[in-house]
Amino acid sequence: MDNRLFVKADILCKSPLAVGSGRSDFTDKDVLLDANGRPFIPGATVAGVCRHYLGETAEVKSLFGDVTRSASTDSRILFYDASLEGDFVQSFRDGVRIGSGGTAEDGGKFDFEVVDFKDRKSCFKLRIEVTDCSDTDRELVIRMLSGMIAGEIRLGHKTSRGYGLVGLQNISSFTAKTVDDLLAFSWSGSKFEPLSVEKANSREIFSQQFDVSSFVTVSFNATEIKKQDEDKYINSEALKNAANKPVVPGTSIAGVFRHHFQRIIVESGCKTADEAEKWLDGLFGSTEQAAKIIFDEAVVNGSKCMLQTRNAIDRFTGGACYKKLFTNQLAFGGQLTVTVMLKNGLKKEDEKLAVNLIELTMSDLADGTVNLGGLGSVGGGILKKAEAL
Repeated sequence: MDNRLFVKADILCKSPLAVGSGRSDFTDKDVLLDANGRPFIPGATVAGVCRHYLGETAEVKSLFGDVTRSASTDSRILFYDASLEGDFVQSFRDGVRIGSGGTAEDGGKFDFEVVDFKDRKSCFKLRIEVTDCSDTDRELVIRMLSGMIAGEIRLGHKTSRGYGLVGLQNISSFTAKTVDDLLAFSWSGSKFEPLSVEKANSREIFSQQFDVSSFVTVSFNATEIKKQDEDKYINSEALKNAANKPVVPGTSIAGVFRHHFQRIIVESGCKTADEAEKWLDGLFGSTEQAAKIIFDEAVVNGSKCMLQTRNAIDRFTGGACYKKLFTNQLAFGGQLTVTVMLKNGLKKEDEKLAVNLIELTMSDLADGTVNLGGLGSVGGGILKKAEAL
């Protein structure tokens, strides 16, 4: 009998997870649920990102299978659907489709559903099985697990904008070497042994902690009037995660960086406006190609959410608009961390330019010359470099 490797681990979600079901009963893209109404991660989703991460070598094709015009080989690795254990929260996020010019498309607003967690005790159960497992196959499996730990393998969609960041714990393995081992096997009863997996050498990561000098807000449900306390109503509330902390999603951070990148490139004479747009599409992604830069979601810690009531101003007269009083919920003070990761595959000169632009934008955020989040024209999103403890 061939050696059959079984690997199990707990997948901990470090950011909201977006795994679409193809349905649109509540949003434009609903979360995938099982028969009991609980989220799960399809085995095909895990297999797809893992194969992409490992590349298209002969060893990977031997493990995952290969289909060509002349011949085909079956996959020897099986990924089970990852079921969820623990509590979860389903929430909604807003998005907007960006056109070829880098601006929002008309009618391009859409909503999608995500799964989030109040704490990190809830986990998805990762289960992998490899038949006829060689030493090379085992090394490939360890590389996949290492990539998840390093944050290089992310699950679901919109992973370049902070969703699907995961970690692993309780990693263990069992090898069935005899028929009796296989017949007696069970995921809970067999003698699994801890599997040592080191964190992969991460791609270039830029991370900077900032203090919020004013307030930060990314409006959520801006068209819905929500009741706050007994006699207060708000037109928009700050976007929060399942732990009820304000967040700035990766989509918003990516938009700020892209806009600032374009401004620097064009004003410095590095490229023309058209050349800059084409280069930015290659870096930030488009409908034709995946993004080569990743922005994590920024959680605002230590802030205080307060209500601010303002009048809309008539841009022609400069006076207050009639019946245009509105109230926003804003997150004042606190700290947040902006994290950016560059993927592999960029040309040397493009990588150098991207690194310089990231460092310049981080510096401008620290100087308060670039705002993060909404209401930047009225003092929102002004940051400064966090003071060392």
